[in-house]
Amino acid sequence: MSDDGDDDPQQNTTKKKKKRRLNEQDKERKEEEADKNPYDKSKFDHVFSGLSIWLEFEANEDVKDQMKKLKQSCGGEECGVYSFFPHVTILYNLEKKKADASPIIDAETTLKECWKQFAAKDDKVDNNEEEDGTTAKEETSSNKLSASDWMYFHYPKSADNGKGFGCSISLLLIEKSPWLEKLHKVCAEAFGHGERDKFIPHLSLVYAPEDREELLVEYTERQRKKGLFLNEPLVVRYLSLWSTEGRICDWRPILKMPV
Repeated sequence: MSDDGDDDPQQNTTKKKKKRRLNEQDKERKEEEADKNPYDKSKFDHVFSGLSIWLEFEANEDVKDQMKKLKQSCGGEECGVYSFFPHVTILYNLEKKKADASPIIDAETTLKECWKQFAAKDDKVDNNEEEDGTTAKEETSSNKLSASDWMYFHYPKSADNGKGFGCSISLLLIEKSPWLEKLHKVCAEAFGHGERDKFIPHLSLVYAPEDREELLVEYTERQRKKGLFLNEPLVVRYLSLWSTEGRICDWRPILKMPV
Protein backbone atom coordinates (compact mmCIF):
# COMPACT_ATOMS: atom_id res chain seq x y z
CA MET A 1 0.00 0.00 0.00
CA SER A 2 1.31 3.49 -0.86
CA ASP A 3 2.22 5.97 1.85
CA ASP A 4 0.46 8.98 0.31
CA GLY A 5 -3.04 7.81 1.20
CA ASP A 6 -4.34 7.72 -2.40
CA ASP A 7 -5.65 4.18 -1.89
CA ASP A 8 -7.35 4.98 1.41
CA PRO A 9 -11.09 4.30 0.83
CA GLN A 10 -12.12 6.62 3.65
CA GLN A 11 -10.05 9.48 2.27
CA ASN A 12 -11.44 8.95 -1.26
CA THR A 13 -14.99 8.98 0.10
CA THR A 14 -14.27 12.24 1.94
CA LYS A 15 -12.93 13.80 -1.28
CA LYS A 16 -16.04 12.77 -3.22
CA LYS A 17 -18.34 14.21 -0.56
CA LYS A 18 -16.39 17.47 -0.59
CA LYS A 19 -16.61 17.66 -4.39
CA ARG A 20 -20.38 17.02 -4.31
CA ARG A 21 -20.81 19.72 -1.67
CA LEU A 22 -18.85 22.25 -3.75
CA ASN A 23 -20.93 21.38 -6.83
CA GLU A 24 -24.14 21.84 -4.85
CA GLN A 25 -22.93 25.19 -3.52
CA ASP A 26 -22.03 26.32 -7.05
CA LYS A 27 -25.48 25.28 -8.29
CA GLU A 28 -27.17 27.17 -5.45
CA ARG A 29 -25.08 30.26 -6.22
CA LYS A 30 -26.11 30.19 -9.88
CA GLU A 31 -29.76 29.72 -8.95
CA GLU A 32 -29.55 32.72 -6.60
CA GLU A 33 -28.03 34.83 -9.39
CA ALA A 34 -30.81 33.74 -11.75
CA ASP A 35 -33.40 34.74 -9.15
CA LYS A 36 -31.84 38.19 -8.90
CA ASN A 37 -31.86 38.53 -12.71
CA PRO A 38 -35.16 36.99 -13.85
CA TYR A 39 -35.26 35.85 -17.47
CA ASP A 40 -38.67 36.75 -18.90
CA LYS A 41 -39.17 34.64 -22.02
CA SER A 42 -42.38 36.46 -22.90
CA LYS A 43 -40.44 39.59 -23.89
CA PHE A 44 -37.51 40.21 -26.23
CA ASP A 45 -35.17 42.61 -24.47
CA HIS A 46 -31.74 41.95 -25.97
CA VAL A 47 -29.39 44.94 -26.14
CA PHE A 48 -27.32 44.77 -29.32
CA SER A 49 -23.95 46.46 -29.78
CA GLY A 50 -21.36 47.77 -32.23
CA LEU A 51 -21.60 48.55 -35.94
CA SER A 52 -23.05 46.26 -38.59
CA ILE A 53 -22.70 46.02 -42.36
CA TRP A 54 -25.84 45.06 -44.28
CA LEU A 55 -27.09 44.42 -47.75
CA GLU A 56 -30.54 46.04 -47.89
CA PHE A 57 -33.23 44.98 -50.33
CA GLU A 58 -35.45 46.97 -52.63
CA ALA A 59 -38.95 47.44 -51.29
CA ASN A 60 -40.68 44.07 -51.56
CA GLU A 61 -44.24 44.46 -50.36
CA ASP A 62 -44.76 40.72 -49.95
CA VAL A 63 -41.74 40.38 -47.65
CA LYS A 64 -42.65 43.53 -45.72
CA ASP A 65 -46.23 42.26 -45.32
CA GLN A 66 -45.01 38.96 -43.83
CA MET A 67 -42.72 40.84 -41.44
CA LYS A 68 -45.56 43.11 -40.35
CA LYS A 69 -47.90 40.16 -39.71
CA LEU A 70 -45.22 38.33 -37.71
CA LYS A 71 -44.55 41.40 -35.60
CA GLN A 72 -48.23 41.63 -34.68
CA SER A 73 -48.74 37.91 -34.05
CA CYS A 74 -45.62 37.77 -31.83
CA GLY A 75 -46.84 40.51 -29.48
CA GLY A 76 -45.68 43.73 -31.11
CA GLU A 77 -43.68 46.44 -29.40
CA GLU A 78 -45.16 45.69 -25.98
CA CYS A 79 -43.25 42.41 -26.13
CA GLY A 80 -40.11 43.96 -27.61
CA VAL A 81 -40.90 43.01 -31.22
CA TYR A 82 -39.95 45.88 -33.52
CA SER A 83 -39.87 46.50 -37.26
CA PHE A 84 -36.56 46.63 -39.15
CA PHE A 85 -35.39 46.89 -42.75
CA PRO A 86 -35.17 43.56 -44.65
CA HIS A 87 -31.47 42.83 -44.95
CA VAL A 88 -28.65 40.30 -45.02
CA THR A 89 -25.97 40.96 -42.42
CA ILE A 90 -22.45 40.88 -43.85
CA LEU A 91 -20.73 41.62 -40.51
CA TYR A 92 -22.20 42.17 -37.03
CA ASN A 93 -20.97 43.85 -33.84
CA LEU A 94 -17.91 45.52 -35.29
CA GLU A 95 -15.65 47.56 -33.06
CA LYS A 96 -13.74 50.64 -34.15
CA LYS A 97 -10.50 48.68 -33.85
CA LYS A 98 -9.68 45.26 -35.31
CA ALA A 99 -7.34 44.68 -32.33
CA ASP A 100 -6.22 46.55 -29.22
CA ALA A 101 -3.03 47.75 -30.89
CA SER A 102 -4.73 48.69 -34.17
CA PRO A 103 -5.61 52.27 -35.12
CA ILE A 104 -9.22 53.41 -34.93
CA ILE A 105 -11.10 52.55 -38.14
CA ASP A 106 -12.89 55.28 -40.05
CA ALA A 107 -15.89 53.04 -40.71
CA GLU A 108 -17.54 55.12 -43.44
CA THR A 109 -14.37 55.65 -45.48
CA THR A 110 -13.33 52.02 -44.99
CA LEU A 111 -16.68 50.68 -46.23
CA LYS A 112 -16.50 52.91 -49.31
CA GLU A 113 -13.03 51.53 -50.05
CA CYS A 114 -14.33 47.98 -49.53
CA TRP A 115 -17.02 48.56 -52.13
CA LYS A 116 -14.55 50.05 -54.63
CA GLN A 117 -12.24 47.07 -54.14
CA PHE A 118 -15.08 44.59 -54.49
CA ALA A 119 -16.62 46.29 -57.52
CA ALA A 120 -13.25 46.36 -59.28
CA LYS A 121 -12.84 42.61 -58.78
CA ASP A 122 -16.43 41.67 -59.43
CA ASP A 123 -17.33 43.91 -62.39
CA LYS A 124 -20.95 42.87 -61.86
CA VAL A 125 -20.50 39.45 -63.52
CA ASP A 126 -17.90 36.78 -62.74
CA ASN A 127 -16.07 34.98 -65.53
CA ASN A 128 -15.41 31.39 -64.51
CA GLU A 129 -12.94 29.21 -66.40
CA GLU A 130 -14.31 25.89 -67.64
CA GLU A 131 -12.33 22.66 -68.00
CA ASP A 132 -11.82 23.27 -71.72
CA GLY A 133 -10.29 26.68 -71.05
CA THR A 134 -13.32 28.67 -72.14
CA THR A 135 -15.13 31.08 -69.84
CA ALA A 136 -18.73 31.01 -68.71
CA LYS A 137 -20.54 33.95 -67.17
CA GLU A 138 -22.20 33.46 -63.84
CA GLU A 139 -25.93 33.97 -64.15
CA THR A 140 -26.44 35.59 -60.77
CA SER A 141 -25.57 39.29 -60.86
CA SER A 142 -24.29 41.13 -57.82
CA ASN A 143 -27.50 43.00 -57.12
CA LYS A 144 -29.68 39.91 -56.72
CA LEU A 145 -29.87 37.23 -54.05
CA SER A 146 -31.98 34.11 -53.79
CA ALA A 147 -33.49 32.34 -50.77
CA SER A 148 -32.79 28.60 -50.68
CA ASP A 149 -34.87 27.54 -47.67
CA TRP A 150 -36.87 28.57 -44.61
CA MET A 151 -35.50 28.01 -41.13
CA TYR A 152 -36.64 28.44 -37.53
CA PHE A 153 -33.83 29.38 -35.13
CA HIS A 154 -34.06 29.34 -31.34
CA TYR A 155 -31.32 31.55 -29.87
CA PRO A 156 -31.41 31.51 -26.04
CA LYS A 157 -29.36 33.92 -23.96
CA SER A 158 -27.13 31.04 -22.85
CA ALA A 159 -25.97 30.33 -26.43
CA ASP A 160 -22.52 31.33 -27.70
CA ASN A 161 -21.08 31.66 -24.20
CA GLY A 162 -23.84 33.99 -23.04
CA LYS A 163 -23.99 36.10 -26.20
CA GLY A 164 -27.35 34.70 -27.34
CA PHE A 165 -30.16 37.17 -28.08
CA GLY A 166 -32.83 35.33 -26.07
CA CYS A 167 -35.31 35.08 -28.93
CA SER A 168 -37.10 33.00 -31.53
CA ILE A 169 -36.37 33.78 -35.19
CA SER A 170 -38.04 32.82 -38.45
CA LEU A 171 -35.68 33.41 -41.35
CA LEU A 172 -34.86 32.75 -44.98
CA LEU A 173 -31.50 31.13 -45.72
CA ILE A 174 -29.80 33.00 -48.56
CA GLU A 175 -27.81 31.17 -51.19
CA LYS A 176 -24.11 31.84 -50.66
CA SER A 177 -23.15 32.92 -54.16
CA PRO A 178 -19.48 33.55 -55.09
CA TRP A 179 -19.97 37.33 -55.25
CA LEU A 180 -21.58 37.36 -51.81
CA GLU A 181 -18.67 35.41 -50.34
CA LYS A 182 -16.26 37.83 -52.03
CA LEU A 183 -18.01 40.84 -50.53
CA HIS A 184 -17.92 39.27 -47.07
CA LYS A 185 -14.21 38.49 -47.44
CA VAL A 186 -13.33 42.03 -48.56
CA CYS A 187 -15.25 43.58 -45.65
CA ALA A 188 -13.87 41.10 -43.07
CA GLU A 189 -10.29 41.82 -44.18
CA ALA A 190 -10.87 45.54 -43.59
CA PHE A 191 -13.00 45.46 -40.43
CA GLY A 192 -12.31 42.08 -38.83
CA HIS A 193 -14.93 39.35 -38.49
CA GLY A 194 -16.94 41.02 -35.74
CA GLU A 195 -18.89 38.64 -33.52
CA ARG A 196 -19.42 35.92 -36.13
CA ASP A 197 -16.50 33.92 -37.53
CA LYS A 198 -18.76 31.84 -39.76
CA PHE A 199 -20.76 33.56 -42.49
CA ILE A 200 -24.30 32.15 -42.88
CA PRO A 201 -26.24 34.66 -45.01
CA HIS A 202 -29.90 34.92 -44.07
CA LEU A 203 -32.85 37.29 -44.02
CA SER A 204 -34.55 37.40 -40.61
CA LEU A 205 -38.25 38.21 -40.70
CA VAL A 206 -38.77 38.64 -36.95
CA TYR A 207 -36.95 38.64 -33.63
CA ALA A 208 -39.59 37.38 -31.20
CA PRO A 209 -39.71 36.36 -27.53
CA GLU A 210 -38.65 32.80 -26.82
CA ASP A 211 -42.16 31.79 -25.76
CA ARG A 212 -43.34 32.31 -29.38
CA GLU A 213 -41.37 29.24 -30.41
CA GLU A 214 -44.36 26.99 -31.18
CA LEU A 215 -46.04 29.72 -33.25
CA LEU A 216 -42.90 30.37 -35.30
CA VAL A 217 -42.03 26.70 -35.80
CA GLU A 218 -45.51 26.15 -37.30
CA TYR A 219 -45.33 29.35 -39.36
CA THR A 220 -41.89 28.51 -40.76
CA GLU A 221 -42.91 24.98 -41.73
CA ARG A 222 -46.03 26.27 -43.52
CA GLN A 223 -43.97 28.70 -45.58
CA ARG A 224 -41.43 26.01 -46.43
CA LYS A 225 -44.17 23.71 -47.73
CA LYS A 226 -45.63 26.54 -49.81
CA GLY A 227 -42.16 27.52 -51.06
CA LEU A 228 -42.87 31.18 -50.26
CA PHE A 229 -40.08 33.47 -51.56
CA LEU A 230 -37.86 30.47 -52.39
CA ASN A 231 -35.73 30.76 -55.53
CA GLU A 232 -37.22 34.16 -56.28
CA PRO A 233 -34.82 37.07 -56.98
CA LEU A 234 -34.39 39.46 -54.07
CA VAL A 235 -32.97 42.70 -55.45
CA VAL A 236 -30.27 44.39 -53.35
CA ARG A 237 -30.53 48.18 -53.15
CA TYR A 238 -27.79 49.28 -50.73
CA LEU A 239 -24.60 48.23 -49.03
CA SER A 240 -25.06 49.98 -45.71
CA LEU A 241 -23.39 50.72 -42.40
CA TRP A 242 -25.62 50.73 -39.31
CA SER A 243 -25.23 51.52 -35.65
CA THR A 244 -26.75 48.47 -33.96
CA GLU A 245 -26.28 49.76 -30.43
CA GLY A 246 -29.22 49.19 -28.10
CA ARG A 247 -32.51 47.50 -28.88
CA ILE A 248 -33.87 47.11 -32.42
CA CYS A 249 -35.84 50.34 -32.09
CA ASP A 250 -32.52 52.14 -31.47
CA TRP A 251 -30.79 50.99 -34.65
CA ARG A 252 -29.92 53.80 -37.09
CA PRO A 253 -28.27 54.02 -40.51
CA ILE A 254 -24.90 55.75 -40.85
CA LEU A 255 -24.14 55.23 -44.54
CA LYS A 256 -25.99 53.77 -47.52
CA MET A 257 -24.32 53.13 -50.87
CA PRO A 258 -26.34 52.11 -53.93
CA VAL A 259 -25.41 48.68 -55.28
